[in-house]
Amino acid sequence: KINLTATCVRVPVLVSHSESVNIEFHTDFELEEANKILRRAPGCVLHDERQDKGYATPLDAEGKYETFISRVRKDNSNKNSLNMWIVSDNLLKGAALNAVQIAEKLIKII
Repeated sequence: KINLTATCVRVPVLVSHSESVNIEFHTDFELEEANKILRRAPGCVLHDERQDKGYATPLDAEGKYETFISRVRKDNSNKNSLNMWIVSDNLLKGAALNAVQIAEKLIKII
């Protein structure tokens, strides 16, 4: 079980959802280890550049099935927490594709 706080930002864009996500773990962690896990996560693209425009935007996700993760950083208010910015094309990922992926996982379990 992971405690999670998410903020969905609704802005006038043609496609995509964007979320500011905060995850709290039971213990402290190394940021690089979290980034390694995110880089290996199926269907995810880590956009971890530390510069101007070094974050994922709705345009990055438009027309793509992957979920784009950026601005991964430790939460300064809690050493056990991680903040990140996530975007995905809501017409592709978040619609029927999610149902198919959930069904595929269930088939493997059953």
